[in-house]
Amino acid sequence: MIRTDTRERINDYASKNGLAVGQRLGFGVHGSVFDAEIQRVAVSAIKGETSDKHFGRRWPMVEGIVQYLEKFGVFLIDINPKNITFVE
Repeated sequence: MIRTDTRERINDYASKNGLAVGQRLGFGVHGSVFDAEIQRVAVSAIKGETSDKHFGRRWPMVEGIVQYLEKFGVFLIDINPKNITFVE
């Protein structure tokens, strides 16, 4: 079960950003993931660090992972070794 204050913060964020919160898709130690639907059409920009300096020769593989996730509506805006890790 999700905490009431967490759900309120999620709803506040969604409301401010023109999103409707749907069903919970999953959860883990770092929180829950909810389906979200855009309620209004708007033009916006989001800047996130995207750099090959952290991945070196694996950068093309990282780009492939990011593109694959985007097909499912998952957009990483902070691409770093804490978000994408390779097992040696």
